[in-house]
Amino acid sequence: MKIAIVAISAINNIGEDLLLENTKFLSQKIFSSADFKLVEIAPDKKHEKGYRLNNYIADRINALSHHCHGYFHYILKKWSIYTRYSSYYKNSIKDTDVIIYAFGMLKYSTQDANYLLYTLNFIAEKLNIPVFMNAMSIQKYDPADFRAKNLIEACTKKCVRMITTRDGAEELDELNRFYCKNIDTESSISTSIVGDVALWTPEAFHLPRKANTQKIKTVGINVINLKQFQIYGNNITEKDIITFYKNIISSLTQKGYDYYLFCNGMNVDYDAGKFIIEALHLPKDKLLNIVKTIHEYVQMLCNFDCVIAARLHASIICYTFNIPVISPVWDNKIRAFYKKINRPMSIIEPDDLLRADIINMLEEAVLHPYEETLFEELKTSTLQSFKDFAQMIH
Repeated sequence: MKIAIVAISAINNIGEDLLLENTKFLSQKIFSSADFKLVEIAPDKKHEKGYRLNNYIADRINALSHHCHGYFHYILKKWSIYTRYSSYYKNSIKDTDVIIYAFGMLKYSTQDANYLLYTLNFIAEKLNIPVFMNAMSIQKYDPADFRAKNLIEACTKKCVRMITTRDGAEELDELNRFYCKNIDTESSISTSIVGDVALWTPEAFHLPRKANTQKIKTVGINVINLKQFQIYGNNITEKDIITFYKNIISSLTQKGYDYYLFCNGMNVDYDAGKFIIEALHLPKDKLLNIVKTIHEYVQMLCNFDCVIAARLHASIICYTFNIPVISPVWDNKIRAFYKKINRPMSIIEPDDLLRADIINMLEEAVLHPYEETLFEELKTSTLQSFKDFAQMIH
């Protein structure tokens, strides 16, 4: 058996690397004799050499889409994405038996996800390859948005056998009511709530979990793209983000806690860190260098006593390795994760970004260890979904 793992590996985000490697690890536990290959959901410039004509036509269609509005803009965008990637997808998956997504984002409003998922699932259906859309975060459906309807088309292709969500009960209900609601395929699409695949990182990479200390000496501060909140529809300006980090650092300094800024690997986040360093006149060594591997990333986090995490997988890895963590919310997937681990008090809603008592939140998080039984239940649910999918296609 040959299994295609669909992932994002070209954006230098350690979170995406975690999804890819842990999805492969869990797949290998279930499909022990399978061969695996990576399929990049949105390949970079390197792939263009073999698809120059496709990309030329796609560029022209995309340029035309910018002169249109509403329905016609989205139709042209869909054609552009299909033209750019359909041949690449077909050549990448034509000799595979199974497709498993490590691209955990059932979204339509960002990153062209709805068009990418539609194109790949369209090709998979033509080739009669079963698809497992694994541990997805679910965006609330908007019946007035063409992209949401397109995402439904992607999810309800007959090739799709299972869709799981790493979110909660509300998001599972959203998944069942809309994204799996099709008269031809509704009964054949299995759905469930699972834990994030990154919870398996200690086993996948043979890394030890950290012991509880209940003390704070050094705090890790995860920096993020200064436009991230705005991209996801929050009324938070770049100036607000700078003030947020300024308030954190000032409060930590007053309490005598040390701190370091770090990112998950994306250049746009690292650039934000450099801007914060300059804007707040901080020593340059307070921004840690970009780590290159998952091992380095985990080791970096384990050097902190607690973490303020901006990216979802900074939160998840802290949870996985027993590191107290709190997080500002710029997307519902963060809110859903903290609700799932019974830590809703550890998130900072956008409206509270500049008035939350961050130090008190950190100190409370440090004093309350995670529920070990819940952690194991979430891991087990993820592994079970892989077992269920294997039984479904055999």
